[in-house]
Amino acid sequence: MSKIVVLVKTINRLGVLNVIYVVFYKFLTIPLIGRFLYRQRKFEYNQNLFNPINYQIKPIENSKKYVECADKIIAGEIRYYSYHKVFFDSKPNWFLNPFNNQIIKNNNIHWTRINDFNSRIGDVKNIWEASRFNWIGTLAFAYLSTKDNKYLSIINHWVNDWKINNPINTGPNWKCGQEASIRLINVFLADDIINSKQMNSSLIEFYVAHLDRILSTTFYARAQNNNHVISEGVALYIIGYRLKGRIKRKKYKRYMRKGLSLIEVSVEKLIMQDGTFSQYSVTYHRMMLDLLTLLEIYRQKWELHDFSKKFYKKVKNAILWYHEMIDPNSGDAPNIGANDGTYLFNFDNKYYRDFGPTLNFS
Repeated sequence: MSKIVVLVKTINRLGVLNVIYVVFYKFLTIPLIGRFLYRQRKFEYNQNLFNPINYQIKPIENSKKYVECADKIIAGEIRYYSYHKVFFDSKPNWFLNPFNNQIIKNNNIHWTRINDFNSRIGDVKNIWEASRFNWIGTLAFAYLSTKDNKYLSIINHWVNDWKINNPINTGPNWKCGQEASIRLINVFLADDIINSKQMNSSLIEFYVAHLDRILSTTFYARAQNNNHVISEGVALYIIGYRLKGRIKRKKYKRYMRKGLSLIEVSVEKLIMQDGTFSQYSVTYHRMMLDLLTLLEIYRQKWELHDFSKKFYKKVKNAILWYHEMIDPNSGDAPNIGANDGTYLFNFDNKYYRDFGPTLNFS
């Protein structure tokens, strides 16, 4: 009887609807069902995502730092969690956990058959890190600064290699909607930085495949009441609009509507009146602000409709809370709550514990 009481109390605290969402997600991701719903297939188009630019280089702030960081990437060094230096030969191994040198061998199976934790591999997050494409913005800025094709070649080579080794809905790097969102946003930012003005079939296919993967499990992201739902909402909204005129109007509008709904609902629900974020973590708070600031920048750039007044009020409160947490001299903050090393859009290898740039960005 006591177990039943505990179960009822737990469900009540988690939220009955959230529990239903999780149960439904577990049902849909039963491998037999998942393989039917989320079809495995190869990428159809194999052109390079980005073409060389044909205009004069414009000076950009911090260009020397971007080039310096990009040269380290070309030399075989990328940062995991914006801190650990991981070395490789010609390209990253998309299935390697560099902290124990274990590789996922069954990487050609459907993502629904892969567990988050494995006794040999460890935490799948260590596999996902290279596939977040945090390196792509650094290379894009270096290319914009120098117009040296070696940076663009590395981007195209690595993305093409990733596509070959990670067919749609196949392997660990398709398992998480948030990871797909971060990867997608990083590719979008590289697209915008390079500004080749030619969205070819390969890039459109890459965008759509990821948006479809994200869209299919947004209800699960909502059930988690954390940064997953914000990441996925931002990706759907921004890249959905980026595809305007490239895919059917009904489809890109669907992405945008779902993204907008997720953003408005999550900001209202997950940011408290005092600005505290639901995860109560300075690191995740930084992630949330980076995503929402990026969202607002592109909303303004594209002259889209304002978000709700509640949205802006909550985000303002979140910025004020963040401001109070940061030491004005060092930029450091208390290590409150979970800290998994996330630092989105850190393309010039800023010091991981410096929370100031996000405050200035916001």
